[in-house]
Amino acid sequence: MFNWVYETFSLPAALACIGALISAGGALWASHEQNKSQKESETQVVQIKQLNTKILALSEESRVLAKEGIASITGGDGFAYVDILKGFFPGALSPAIISESEYPQYDLSIRFFDEDRNHEEQISQPLILNIATLPPGQSGFHKIPAFDIEKKDDYARFNLFISARNGSFIEELRLRKVDGDWFSAFRVFRNKPTGDKILLMERAMEKYPRAQDRSLIW
Repeated sequence: MFNWVYETFSLPAALACIGALISAGGALWASHEQNKSQKESETQVVQIKQLNTKILALSEESRVLAKEGIASITGGDGFAYVDILKGFFPGALSPAIISESEYPQYDLSIRFFDEDRNHEEQISQPLILNIATLPPGQSGFHKIPAFDIEKKDDYARFNLFISARNGSFIEELRLRKVDGDWFSAFRVFRNKPTGDKILLMERAMEKYPRAQDRSLIW
């Protein structure tokens, strides 16, 4: 009996037991520290992602502000066009130069070309209207001799070549007489550097003639 007790609780056995307990405690502490370190790393990753998101947001805001600044100087992607009003000037239609833009349109130059008049004469003596600045969403009214329609029968064709600080445009303006009164239609194209044209706008008065499929007759 005493021999069993002595053998069971001998010093080597006790030391081994203590060592096992220390080892187990060390393993638990190491596991705790590892979990703590992992959580700290995960927290740092989240913080870094949040910081990157803020940096990207600031970069996007800076890009938008830069784009807005450039657009306010150049006129952005807006454009100006000519629409027709009646009754302002005797014997002539009144062209209204209108801005279709959130930004001012700068250095406008509009060359009027009557398709039914002598082309060479119009090229050598062009009729040009210059406007320094047209505020956004506003219009200006001008009496233009090119729109004198007293000698027209029932159809008039005008092409307008428009240039501004933000590009060049072509407007096709057509007038047709219906029941003794004139009605207009127009469409505006942006000229691309490649030579292609992009349709920006197409409008017509209600009584302007249309084909059977309701398309405008140009």
